[in-house]
Formats: sequence, C-alpha cells, structure tokens
Amino acid sequence: MSWKDLSELHLASLATEDDTLFDQVMQGKIAAACWRIDQRQKNPDLFKSDPSLQSDSDLNKSFPVYKVRGIKEMNDKRTDEGWFCPLFMRAGEITLFGGEAKRSGKTTFYSHMLKRVHDGAPFMGMPTIRSGSLVLTEQGSNILESVRKAGIQDDDIYFAFYRDLAKEDWSKVMLDAVAKCESLGVKILVVDTFTAFAKLRGSDENLSGEIIERMEPVLEAARVHDIHVSILHHTGKDGEIRGSSAFSKDPDVIWVLKRPTGDHGPNVRALEGSGRYDEVNTSFNIALENTGFVRLGSNSQIERAAATNRLIEVIPVGEENAKRRTAVLEAVGSSVTVSDSTIQRALEDLLDKHLVHQAKLREKGSPVVLWRPVSGKSNVYHLFKSDTDGMGGA
Repeated sequence: MSWKDLSELHLASLATEDDTLFDQVMQGKIAAACWRIDQRQKNPDLFKSDPSLQSDSDLNKSFPVYKVRGIKEMNDKRTDEGWFCPLFMRAGEITLFGGEAKRSGKTTFYSHMLKRVHDGAPFMGMPTIRSGSLVLTEQGSNILESVRKAGIQDDDIYFAFYRDLAKEDWSKVMLDAVAKCESLGVKILVVDTFTAFAKLRGSDENLSGEIIERMEPVLEAARVHDIHVSILHHTGKDGEIRGSSAFSKDPDVIWVLKRPTGDHGPNVRALEGSGRYDEVNTSFNIALENTGFVRLGSNSQIERAAATNRLIEVIPVGEENAKRRTAVLEAVGSSVTVSDSTIQRALEDLLDKHLVHQAKLREKGSPVVLWRPVSGKSNVYHLFKSDTDGMGGA
C-alpha cells in the first residue's frame, strides 16, 4: 500500500465503489480500512456478494451475512456441474491425490479419468459429467506415454509445462491457470505435482505455515471460481501423504494410490479414500486393463453410487412424465452390475432426500410411479452426503 496523503486514499476508496471505507479511516479504523481498499483494488471480484441476498444495512455492505434461506437461494443459483467423476472430482472442491513417486501411477490414473470425463463416459462403472481440463505437469515430453495409454488425442484436455512456468510466482501461476480455464471453457484444473509448482523446497512441506500459504490460491480457484482442483502429491515410505498434517486441512477429498499388500500383478493398485463424504471413506483395488481402469471385487459405496446415478438417468423429470417403478427398476437392473437390493436402497435414499417423488395410480393394481421434481438438480451434486450436513464438524 502506498498513498502519499488522504486525498490519494480517498480517490482509491472511491474506485472500489464502497463509499464507507474512507469514512472508516476518518473514524480511526485506518489499518483495517486501508487493507480492504488495497485488497479490493487487487481482487475486486473476491469481495462481491449477491446483492439480491443482502440487506440495506451499512454493516452488511462490508461484512456480508446470510440466513439459512439466503444460503439455500444462493446454492440454487450456483451453476456448478456437481461431481464430474463421483468420489474423485467435484466442482468447486479440492481433491488431494497422493502416490509414491514414479511407482504408483498417479499421472496414468488421472489421464484415464480425465479422458473419461472429457467424453462423458463411465469411469470404473460410475457415470461422469462431461468437462475439459487443464493439467499443470512437471513432466516433459514423457507425458505422451500416459496420454497415449489413456487415448487422449485432439481433445479439450490441455497441458502446461513446468519448464515454461518455473520462473513464475506460485500465486501468479494459479491466477493465470484459472483465467486460462475460464477462457478455454474447462472446469477442471490438475496440478501435477503440487511440490513442483508450489515451489516447496527442502523441509517446506513439513511446515504447516508453508502449506497453508501455498493452499490459499488453490482455495480461491475452487471456492471463488467454482473450478474443481486436483493437487497431486507424493507419499512417504509409509504410504501416507508426505509432509505436514496441514495438507489434509483444505482438501474435501483425499485419495492415496499405492501398491496393494499380498501377491498381485504389476497392473494392480490399491485406492484408499477419506474426506467429507461418507462414500469416499473406503478402499478398494483397481487394475489397469486394455480397456482402462477397472474395479476389482465388490465395494458397496461404488455400487450404490453407480445405482443412484443410473436411477437419476432413468427417472424422468416432471410428474406428467412419471414412469412406473417396476419399469425403472428393470431398466436400472439391466444396465448396472449391482444387486437388486442395492438398487432398492439407492432408490429409497433418493426418495428420502426428496430428489425423487412417487405416487400410486388409481387404476388396477395400484401401480407406483416415479418422477424427479422440475426444480431439482438432476446431477450427482446431491448424491453424496457431506459429514457437515449432519452434526459432523467441518
């Protein structure tokens, strides 16, 4: 901040379109007001809030507050796409994905997932929502091996190389990356690896203050710009996320990819998840086959996710388009490899959340019909319950 006198400060405050800031200076609140003027000039969009949800009080102009109804209205206005890939990538949220350097296959796994999301094709049996992506990669031309295996060609999957960005400040790299995502129309940003681009040197990754500072531009990209951000990071010899426990503070979902215990083929890996959603707190083995990654064995969370997403696809929107329950269950059962009981539980869950409605018809046999409400969102945004939805903490 560098203003020679109050006149320059007054002009700067007027440029922020908040006429209360200069008054705060005159009332003796110099430090706070100067900081806000400076920040508003640097990041004008960061301090904006939906005017339709605000009161006319002077207090709320500088410190926006919301009642529950306002939060619901704000959420209804969001344009995010929900889970681009269930369990792994959700709009406006952060995934920390760890694995052993050069041995686990982090980049290969993400290349396959991004390709499936780009095509809107199922990934390990789970429906995806189509989106392009931008990948910040520390690799050079050797990235071509991973993208070749994933089938990525002339797709809307873009790569930015560390060698071209090495001299840039980390905050500027993220700011430019977000701008590039918005200009390209892609909604997924992958940082591979966080250590390289965030310039974590020596013992930096063990210092909570360093990690918290490096995560600030990641948080802004996700929370403010509604972009999904995946940060890829290394694990230690113990197979756990390497470095400070602060790494687990901000991500909504954390996955660790490792070699499984026991006698397994070289193409088999174990995935262990944790996070804000019940379904993410699980583990299972996967294998890289010629057709891509496949899940080995059964897993109730993934099976429930697959059944739920298929139900959403089959059940029509609007009561006038309602479909018989028996026809819905038959259609879902013939298209997903899960048990009938899993499909039934998934349907009951949707009914409990009021994402699907049902009614009995006044005709022979009293058949039950199903439909989705017109005002409800039809994607997997609602399907995973966060531990903060109930009594759990943040």
